[in-house]
Amino acid sequence: MFGLEPHVLLLLGVCLFAACAFEFVNGFHDTANAVATVIYTNTLRPWVAVVWSAFWNFIGVFSGGIAVAMGIVYLLPVESLIDQNVYHGIAMVGALLVAAGQQRKRDAHAQNGADERVRRRRGNAVVP
Repeated sequence: MFGLEPHVLLLLGVCLFAACAFEFVNGFHDTANAVATVIYTNTLRPWVAVVWSAFWNFIGVFSGGIAVAMGIVYLLPVESLIDQNVYHGIAMVGALLVAAGQQRKRDAHAQNGADERVRRRRGNAVVP
């Protein structure tokens, strides 16, 4: 389909799904900030404000996102877009994922240590 190999098409689908999920969650945050004043001042009913915000947020992302993407495409030389050597990019993404996993482990370990310090201060520490 589309002249792509199946694993590339699957990766494309996963990336598109992740982008749509991100935009969906980001839309909730944008809508909350955008409609707070309108709802608080009773200018619009809450459901009208949310639908209005969702509509204009979609229009903004659609038109602005396409404009930015096309601007970047016209700025890049064609040779850089056709480059078939993707191993450096895969290695970079892998390194970022490993680093994020290690940071998550460090954060969890730090949180466990903080919890233990709080328990000790309260006098209900679990002593091994």
